[in-house]
Amino acid sequence: MYDSIYERALLAQKRTCIDLAQTKVQFTKDLLVLGIYSTDE
Repeated sequence: MYDSIYERALLAQKRTCIDLAQTKVQFTKDLLVLGIYSTDE
């Protein structure tokens, strides 16, 4: 997915933040699918 070592390094550096963000997004999507969570956005 990432072609350069520099991009890989940046990804590794921010991995925790990215994982947390993706987990939050996936959790929100799951709630939306279940109809439990609604948003004004």
